[in-house]
This record gives sequence, C-alpha cells and structure tokens, in this order.
Amino acid sequence: MKDNGGNQTIHKPLSDVAEVVYGTRVVKKRDEGTKYPVYGGGGATFSVDQTNRCDCMIVARFGMSEECVRFVSGEFFLNDSGLTVKSRDRTLLSQQFLDIQLLGRQPEIFALGRGTAQKNLDVSAFKNLPIAIPPLKEQQQIVAILDEAFEGLARARAHAEANLQNAWELFENARAEIFSGLLDNAAIKSLGEISSRVSVGHVGQTSAHYVDDGGVPFLRSQNVRPTGIDINGVKQITEAFHQKLKKSQLQGGELLFVRVGANRGDCCLMPEDLGETNCANIVFARPTEGDIRYLEHYCQSIAGRSRLLNMTTGSAQGVINTKSVATLPIPLPSMADQEQIKEDLDRLRVNVLTLEKSYHAQLQDLDDLRQSLLQKAFAGELT
Repeated sequence: MKDNGGNQTIHKPLSDVAEVVYGTRVVKKRDEGTKYPVYGGGGATFSVDQTNRCDCMIVARFGMSEECVRFVSGEFFLNDSGLTVKSRDRTLLSQQFLDIQLLGRQPEIFALGRGTAQKNLDVSAFKNLPIAIPPLKEQQQIVAILDEAFEGLARARAHAEANLQNAWELFENARAEIFSGLLDNAAIKSLGEISSRVSVGHVGQTSAHYVDDGGVPFLRSQNVRPTGIDINGVKQITEAFHQKLKKSQLQGGELLFVRVGANRGDCCLMPEDLGETNCANIVFARPTEGDIRYLEHYCQSIAGRSRLLNMTTGSAQGVINTKSVATLPIPLPSMADQEQIKEDLDRLRVNVLTLEKSYHAQLQDLDDLRQSLLQKAFAGELT
C-alpha cells in the first residue's frame, strides 16, 4: 500500500487496512503470585504467568458491554473473548490513529453485537467497518491534538478523584475521633446485650429458588453498603422458600453485617419500607436500646469496624459469625448525646454525598467532552 498523499480522506473496510488478531484461550493454571492480568471481553479478573500483549487497544469479542474498546497498558494476556487490530501498513494508517478511531466508534462497534442475554461481536460485520484514512500528516496532527487533550482530561479526573477521596477521609477521621473518645469514656455494652436477637442469614444453595418477578427480595453481601442498602440487582426468591427460611427473615430496623467476602464487615441499617425481605451470608442484630442511626455510624466507623474484624474467625477465608457481632463492644453515651452525634455525622455525610454526586457529574462531563473530541477528530474538525 502507498501513503495517502492526497488532501482527501479515503475510506476502506477494516479488513483491507488492518489485521484482526484473536486472543488465546487460557490453558495454564491460575497460580497465586502470577503477575500478568488476563483481559478479554471485560476487565481483568485474574492473572497468569504468561503474556501475549503489551500496550494496545483491545476489542471485546464475547460478553460485550458499551465499553467494548479499551486501551490496556503494560504487559497482559489477552484471552479468546477479546481481539486486537493491527494496521497492515503504517505509512498508510498509523496504529495510533487506528486505535483512537476504534475507541471513538465504540457505540457503532457495540451495535455490531449479536444476542440478547450476552452480546457477541459479529466479527464479519466488524471487518467491514469503514475506516477513515486521512493523509498521514493529518493523522499525526490529530493524534497529537488528542493526546494533549486526553492528558488534560486525565488531570481533571485525577483532581476530582483526589477531592472526593479527601472529603471521605475527613469524614471517616471525624467519625473515628468521636467514637475512639467514647470508647475510652462512655459506658460500654455488647451489641448482643442491647439486641433482642443476633442471627445469621441463610448459608447454602439458593439459585434453584430464584424467580424473575413477584418474589421476595433476597439480600446478599453485595447489597450491603456503607451508604445504605443497594437494591440494584437484588435477587428474589419464592414465597415458599421465604417461609421456609424463618430465621433469616428481616422486618426492618436491623443492623446488617457482611459475613464473608471482599467487603466482610460492611454494615448498614435495614430500612423499614422494603416489606418482607430475606437474606443470605449476612449476620444481623435487632437493637432494642440506643439510637439506631447512632449505632449504625459506630458499626461503620474505623473504631467499630476494626474491633469487629479483629474477631474474624477462620484461616483460609475469614468469617464474621454471630458471636463476633454479639460481643462487639458498643459505647453508649446519653440518648441526647447519641442523637447529637447522629445528626452531626449525618450532616457531614450528606455534604460528602453531595460532593460525590457533583464528582460523578464532572466525570460524565469529562467523558462527554472526550467523546465529542473523538467525533470532531473523525469529522475533520480538529485540523
């Protein structure tokens, strides 16, 4: 092929100007201590001791999401659910320009997915994707402009993330200071002493009892978050299974603790407006003494959480059991003091959540600006 030395942008099918290279199925054992992340249709989920790619753009082949094109830096292993695209002649089409063109056309590529439950890329249609090829000098100018712009966007994102992180740290430090002082000076009772019940949700197989609609909400560890119950993706079980699991039924007003897993020890209050609910892999307590929101703040605090995690049992996989929750020491100042602490901490948390909302809006604005720059680049409006 020859350099597009003219002044006009030409278009060619992807397969004419680039080679589509599939990833490789992982066959080696996933040993601990391996260092190369494995990528495919989504993000990295584990690592292996071999690598087959470095610093390149990958396209999801199986299990597509709207983010079906991503750049991965460093050495990694690409499995067979992803592919890479290599320019055949870089004097005609630079690899950098091809990469950013694919990145900017994610919605178009995602639309080439087939299937409902799981979208898989129609590779034949993908190979026919028309690729814009302006003169090489213009490609280089566009890449340089976008690189500079993306560096600025990355700095803006990092600044917003740092501000949010600092706000949460200030909140957590303030909460920790309050409860550390109370643990030294206030009356102490165990959570079991001030609760009518401490119990554990269902532990065992449940998938056979799931229903798509009309069932009873079934909370699991991923639904318990420090900012409250997250019902996104909540499973539902049959009424019959719900009635069978009497001991794990929730009525509202309980403190829920994640029993096992990556977010072990996370705690939040069970709201009273969810109606009949059941749970799995969650330890819960029903306090009868103390301000419930005060108790929630304490259990979420560094002071309370660290004491709970120190009572984790098991060696291979730590577990928080009912005894750990029941013996958790709780500082109990006067009710007036509890209510004041709750109000002060609630106000601080609302301020941080407001900042977090603003942060997510900033990120969306940055993403929109990034996409707009990419669209302008391929419309010839940047040079």
